[in-house]
Amino acid sequence: MVNFASALPYLYEETWTTPWAPLVFFLPCFYKYGIRIDGETLTFGYGCTFPGRLAAVTVPREEIIPGSVTSGSATWKDNMFRFGGWGVRAGRIQDSFGWAYVPSNGPFVEVKLRNGTAYRFVTRKPLEVVTLLSTAGQGDAPIWNVMDRGDDKKTK
Repeated sequence: MVNFASALPYLYEETWTTPWAPLVFFLPCFYKYGIRIDGETLTFGYGCTFPGRLAAVTVPREEIIPGSVTSGSATWKDNMFRFGGWGVRAGRIQDSFGWAYVPSNGPFVEVKLRNGTAYRFVTRKPLEVVTLLSTAGQGDAPIWNVMDRGDDKKTK
């Protein structure tokens, strides 16, 4: 059976090699980090070539509490003292227990689900991600693809 939903383009996609890629020879599931947003789901985490099943999370967009989508930026000190470092970490996010997917320092997005679980994940384009997740179910959303845009230079 063909899954036509998987053939549709993603509303947003970003994939990049983690800074510690040379250290994950024995754990290839942490080689790449990525985010994918389509019409129904948000997927983020680690994988060999894109967010995979072993070290990634997929949540239905309808489970995200609309007003809970926030963004910010974290330094290495923030990540070290709040979560104990980088990788997949547990901690308090938005006054709830949650999971942080932190492959590097910098901008992040936080979401809270209807079941009370919160997630923080790093993204290079937090404005686009927040816009897409905040407008879920409100008509057509713009399509972004970080790999195709060519303007993913870091700004201060």
